[in-house]
Amino acid sequence: MSLIDNERVRKYLEESSVLRSLGENSGRLLRLLVEKTLEGAPPKAMTIAGLRYGVAVPSVEQETQIRDGIARLRKALSFYYAQEGANDSVVLRIPNNVKRQGYTVAWTFVNRSEPVTSASDLSTTTTDRPWITTLSRSGLANAFRIKQQNSERLLRVRKLIQEESGLKHPHFRLAASSGFSYLNRSMGPVWVEAGLGEAVYNRKARFDVVLESPFSDFAECRALANADFRHHWDRKVDLQALETLEAERPNVAIRVTEIPVNCSLFLTSKSVFYDPYLWARPSRVHPTENNFWVLEFCRGEQDYDCYELLTRHFAFVWENSVTLTDFLRQEPSYQHRTKLFEQRAKTRLRQTKAKGRRA
Repeated sequence: MSLIDNERVRKYLEESSVLRSLGENSGRLLRLLVEKTLEGAPPKAMTIAGLRYGVAVPSVEQETQIRDGIARLRKALSFYYAQEGANDSVVLRIPNNVKRQGYTVAWTFVNRSEPVTSASDLSTTTTDRPWITTLSRSGLANAFRIKQQNSERLLRVRKLIQEESGLKHPHFRLAASSGFSYLNRSMGPVWVEAGLGEAVYNRKARFDVVLESPFSDFAECRALANADFRHHWDRKVDLQALETLEAERPNVAIRVTEIPVNCSLFLTSKSVFYDPYLWARPSRVHPTENNFWVLEFCRGEQDYDCYELLTRHFAFVWENSVTLTDFLRQEPSYQHRTKLFEQRAKTRLRQTKAKGRRA
């Protein structure tokens, strides 16, 4: 963290309404945690209790009161950013994984740049269509669908990625089943044609990725919907390539979740690429994929901000995931789990066909 960023966080505490909104006790606790984090000395509950109660060796009860206070502070921060602080330029949170390092405060600098097109402009010419007003309040500024490769629209996608990579703190996020379009370095349309790979390799961009486990219940559901017994990583995920990507680029973090990722979300600071996997299968010969939308956002109203809701969805999936390395080390082995998946899927497919014949 640079000195400029440190001062930006301190200035945010002084000028925003976060401390006032939290109340005296929680506000004082947050200020302490922020300052100690900036100093590189995040405190433990015992240290905080000693400062709070003015004792050298605090009691177990006093330490417990501090832990309870931090738990209340976490909830209060979540409520604040969901309501009064929805448009703040800095978002603070207290991670749960304290362990031995003490309590820290993490922060995100939120980009508030305006989109190319304003949804409010649409409403001035379409007052007879009230749904336009809803879109405007939600912060949606532009939307288009890419059913197949479309050069003009891919150019727009490329521009959105370039705009993000040009920021001081570029941050890309992806929640997906396999991430093929975004992580395949040889033919992924977003990685190659839209320039995500170029942005990640040539800029100091942070790229957080959560992939859905190929052994989850939803993975089996998707395989059956596509009349396939293989899981979605079988033909689309090159595990060695993913491990190499993480090793080559420390700014890339890849995790795996068992939570159903029913749609893929790729987020920049002002856009979301959205692929609804299982809305419907177009035909027997077309799989349930490669029909994604690009949504561009400005800041919506507090109770309507769709971009903020999507970022919270990503945060939830991220928090309920494990590193790719830990996932691959799990027992039984990846190869054995794949065989078990295929056996189970083949049985389900046979049962489905049998029911169809009886019907």
